[in-house]
Amino acid sequence: MHTLALLGLGPGEFVNSDTRLPHRTVMALLAALVERTGDRSIGLRAGASVERGDFAALEYAASSCATLREAILCVSRYMCLLNEAAEIQLSEQGDRALWRYRITDGVPQPAEANDFVVACAITFARMYAAAPESSEVPGALIEVHFTHKEATDAALYARFFGTDVKLGMPDNACIFARNSLDAPMDRANATFHVAFEAYAKELVERLRGQQSVAGRAREVILTQLRSGASGMSSIAHTMGMSVATLRRRLEAERTTHSEILDSVRYDLAKAYLLDLELSIREIAFLLGYSHAKAFYNAFKRWSDGSSPAEYRAQRARA
Repeated sequence: MHTLALLGLGPGEFVNSDTRLPHRTVMALLAALVERTGDRSIGLRAGASVERGDFAALEYAASSCATLREAILCVSRYMCLLNEAAEIQLSEQGDRALWRYRITDGVPQPAEANDFVVACAITFARMYAAAPESSEVPGALIEVHFTHKEATDAALYARFFGTDVKLGMPDNACIFARNSLDAPMDRANATFHVAFEAYAKELVERLRGQQSVAGRAREVILTQLRSGASGMSSIAHTMGMSVATLRRRLEAERTTHSEILDSVRYDLAKAYLLDLELSIREIAFLLGYSHAKAFYNAFKRWSDGSSPAEYRAQRARA
């Protein structure tokens, strides 16, 4: 929790099931976890342990493709659903194919993150494109490349990859037999694929919508609320625009600063009230109120008459 607080993360980031953490933040959290636990193999073990359905819509769209080649290309088209700062490329030459994973935002990628990404890719290939009697990717996995220079767990590398692992390479990548790309997916279904890919496209559009002015304003308010800097002038300044411009842009999106602020506070309040160790006065302070009475009145307005204490009691009984 201390690390989350240092990164400016609180309950607000987790109340919404559509919350996305920036690549930079996720890498910082992973680095803190590794430092705290000393577990250098965590990325590889996590990537080797993923299960069907873990990556939801994108996984369903890819796994319903006809071949492994089509599945990889599908993932490359919608990679932003998993990581806004990553891209996947597939190239074919001679009897070999190269799957390559690149980071585009310049944020350093810990070795454990590299392990996780490559292990995930191989696990899912084995899971969906393997022959029923085999646990291996069809065709030979010839080489695995990592950008980090030191193996996190050499023995586990040898056991999981079962092939030559090269370190200090330009990209995280897998080189394998080109004929592997023709392997049929065991859940190939043209009808399902059309539906799942349409849903993936919808999610991408929704993600772009989160970059609206209202969405950006909500993110700024979440970050600055605890410090009390949630006024319109402070939000406008942080977003690099005048108060008049922010007001006009929000009106164009049919909302206001007050509506966004109320929405953020209400979502946070419901999350904070689940923590019985927080007093109503402390929650009011965390939400940027100088007096508990103001929070009390606002919460009754948001919840159609329920007080914070009544809401807490209802949730406790539930």
